[in-house]
Amino acid sequence: MENIKVLPKSSRAVIKPAHGSLEVIKKGQKAFNEPSLTAQSVFGEIPDFLADESFIFTNLASGLGFTATTSGSVLLLTEQRGEKLHWLHPEFGLSFRFKESYRKIADFENGTLLPNYDSALTLYELDCYEGMEFKSVIRPGQLCVIFAKLDENYTPLSAEDDDANCLELSTTPVIPLTGENIPRDYGYSPDKRGYQACPTIAITSEDTIYGAVMADPEGYTFLGGENHYCYVAVMRSRDGIVWEDPIAVFDPDGDGPARTFEPILWTSHDRKRIYLSYTQAAGTSSNVGGKVGTWITYTDNPEDPCPEWSTPIRVIDGMTDSKPFLATDGYWYWSTAFWALWHRRFFDESAPETRPGVHIYRSNNCLEWVHICDIPKTNWGIAEPTIIEANNGELLLIERTSGSTPLRKSSLKNPAVWTVPEPMRADMNNPESAQMNTVDSRNFFGVLPSGKMLFVFHNNDTRKRDTLTVALSEDGGVTWPYKLLIDERLHSTYPFVDVTSNGEILIIHDHGRIRPSNDGKGGGEILLARITEEDIMAGKLVTPKAVLKRMVNRYGMSPNEETITEQINASKRIMKICDEKQKNKLQEAIEILAIEKSSEKYLELCILSDSFIK
Repeated sequence: MENIKVLPKSSRAVIKPAHGSLEVIKKGQKAFNEPSLTAQSVFGEIPDFLADESFIFTNLASGLGFTATTSGSVLLLTEQRGEKLHWLHPEFGLSFRFKESYRKIADFENGTLLPNYDSALTLYELDCYEGMEFKSVIRPGQLCVIFAKLDENYTPLSAEDDDANCLELSTTPVIPLTGENIPRDYGYSPDKRGYQACPTIAITSEDTIYGAVMADPEGYTFLGGENHYCYVAVMRSRDGIVWEDPIAVFDPDGDGPARTFEPILWTSHDRKRIYLSYTQAAGTSSNVGGKVGTWITYTDNPEDPCPEWSTPIRVIDGMTDSKPFLATDGYWYWSTAFWALWHRRFFDESAPETRPGVHIYRSNNCLEWVHICDIPKTNWGIAEPTIIEANNGELLLIERTSGSTPLRKSSLKNPAVWTVPEPMRADMNNPESAQMNTVDSRNFFGVLPSGKMLFVFHNNDTRKRDTLTVALSEDGGVTWPYKLLIDERLHSTYPFVDVTSNGEILIIHDHGRIRPSNDGKGGGEILLARITEEDIMAGKLVTPKAVLKRMVNRYGMSPNEETITEQINASKRIMKICDEKQKNKLQEAIEILAIEKSSEKYLELCILSDSFIK
């Protein structure tokens, strides 16, 4: 810790934080007022250059930030995660937004400054100007201590008022913004977003495609993108090429502290009604706070220019990450999750519906859900469970964990009783066969109209979010002999599937999520694959209309180089079935796109290519 250069305490900026009170650092002092961080938030030995520094007693990693009321410097203590240029690392966001206005002061080895926190720490100094808004560049769920002076006009909310505010925001229905009511100067359109992820898809009886994402306007200033700005945006396409985006927005309060996220789309049995569920939460000390719950809305006129959405209703405590399915017994079944870290004071602790773990619900109308059972989960929480019906009333349940995909079995006759989980394998009769997934991320698990089962997952043994692959089973999930790679790249995640009236399988997923920079490089795409069972069974694209990585949107930017290349290759495959005149038109469009690489020329090639397929 020699030669530490830090501006004197007298130069600290005065700030108004979104939350918290002022404390002075000392050994044994808690760093945060957030209950979930209690065990890891007590200061140890204090170095001389931090002695008597004042800090804000909260966790700025929740994404709430502050406003500087005077110029000066602040100190930011945060943890080190990932490589320096990776989006998990704090310097990714600091360098992008603040450039030369920040500097690293010191590194702390694991177990020193915060002895109970399992991470090395870094202290940065950031120059502020009067009126500057700081929006946390630290990923929610991690930590950020801010050393500064507190504005004398700032009055922190009492714990009671804070709880009441969070409870109201998380339990008040969101009236959707549609048509001209969607403000175009805010971050709802693709070109305004800084983050978008977790796409979902549903197809109507007329093959109109609905999609939805969770997004926010400030994602590039937050390492994880997920924060209290998050909202759900609904989009629509008639052909899978040109998208209306957005046609509806579900946002509790704009700039926070409430958010909507985890959108899930599905259709009624006749595909004439589109359902949308999402999770709603609010909290100033946690980015997923308040009385976290799942809400449902729907539209019965999905083909209209401006569909009308019902007032959302809260149906379940906790979060849903997969769509319900209509079983052969006439009921809809749904699997949900309740996280251990959610603040228990907002829920009935004695209720089985709010025990940490996976929960199974049943409904006869998709709007009123009855709790069937819970499956305890001992860790803090991300389960992202999916329940489906396999053969002859057999129920299968998978969930997300780190290292494997656990598979449980039950039946429609007794859906409250489940088997002990076993790893999902390529051959469930052979305990030595390869596991189907070892990556800590969401998969898609479903049944096709043909009766075959579909699994979209990361087909690798590196535990990285790449090699996104779709697999097919003909025997109810016992074996998975057929596989097709749909995106080999890192950070290709969160697939979701629906099927058109003629059997085409549409798979939507995200790539990159965070707006990487203003130069247009990097990820940030929502992508669509259009394939058939024949393609999966062949292990390659063999049907003329098949295409991978077709761009839905990318923050209003031009498609990635790989996305353009994928469409050019798809167009070249189509040329093989075209007449000479069509071949010449496609070749010309390909050559123009290869030079200009614009969104306009990309769409032109997509539309032209699809028009030549019989």
